[in-house]
Amino acid sequence: MYALVQIALSLLLTATAHASEQGGRLSLVGVVDEHGASANQQGLRWMVDDGVEASEWSLHLRATRQQHSGGATASNHSSRLFRAHSLQTVHGSGSQQLQAEVDRLLFRHYFEGVTVSLGRQPIEWGAGHFWQPTNLLGAFSPTDLDTAYKPGIDAALLEWSPQELSAVSVVHTASPATQQNSTAAHYRSVLGVESEFTLVVGQVIGHKMVGGSLESSWGTLGVRLEGRATQRQSGEQSRLWVVGAQYQFEEGTLLDLEWYENSRGAEQEHQLLAASSDLLVLSGLLPQSSRNLLGVSLSRDLTPLLRGGYMLLASRLEGVGGESHSSLLNQLNLNYSLSDESELLLSVLVANGKEAAAAVPQSEFGDLPDTLTLRYQYYF
Repeated sequence: MYALVQIALSLLLTATAHASEQGGRLSLVGVVDEHGASANQQGLRWMVDDGVEASEWSLHLRATRQQHSGGATASNHSSRLFRAHSLQTVHGSGSQQLQAEVDRLLFRHYFEGVTVSLGRQPIEWGAGHFWQPTNLLGAFSPTDLDTAYKPGIDAALLEWSPQELSAVSVVHTASPATQQNSTAAHYRSVLGVESEFTLVVGQVIGHKMVGGSLESSWGTLGVRLEGRATQRQSGEQSRLWVVGAQYQFEEGTLLDLEWYENSRGAEQEHQLLAASSDLLVLSGLLPQSSRNLLGVSLSRDLTPLLRGGYMLLASRLEGVGGESHSSLLNQLNLNYSLSDESELLLSVLVANGKEAAAAVPQSEFGDLPDTLTLRYQYYF
């Protein structure tokens, strides 16, 4: 850990010694929920990129201050499962915390036709807009508001382009939490002008996975199919797949639909506890606990500076008496551009469904509090 920190410090000193490409982002976030709990967070991300001939390196440092009353803003992204060292320091406890971490620390070298990357880096696969089954090493949640920078994992990545419109990626990473290494390969190829397909195969924290995706479009209509099959260490097999469509109306409104099915997910309320206790769910590698969900989103530019978006996630489970109960999550986002470098976000999340009974979940979204989030971001 200390060796990597020393490397990060030496890169900072090198960056200040000559003209490296540097930038950053300041973020101010305030959250309040229906129970009166509130939280605020101030975040700073500093980014440095540099290179010499066929080599380059990248460093992202994050510092955040959090203060909360009755609730916390921290989240456990799946990337933390694949970090050999935290490279993080935390000061304070209780309702106030100051945290600093290395989010990316990457060295990349370009050989003839092959690129090798070593260090903390994001791995971004997947075709789905709500859920991404082929993103074997973790994806954003559909409700995540900050998706500009995917958290990095500690990995070795090899990328090769056998043909002009195709690419192969192989990644290897460790997971100290599970004491198992993970290896995955990803193949992408363009078919004609409007289509693209991918294949993935890997062994992730002991589970064997294979999957793929197909995307195509006709005019303003886009369709996609993505899925994966998993064989767990116990020998149990499961399937996760999504099918989606996207259509843009003439006035600019964008409609997005996606259907999610996980053969191992809960179909009945009493199955939710076991489904939500799954390591893949707890770590964020499996996005939901229910077997089936529907995702719908609408977005459009309301003015040249204001963009609005609405998302609905819907789940239905069978109760003890055989009756069906729905659980809905609604999210409304308004993004206002203050300038070329800054923006303001207002987000309202409203969820409903049966609440937990004796700490046992009864619905997909019933235990989520309604929240109001206000965020200011400035890039420099």
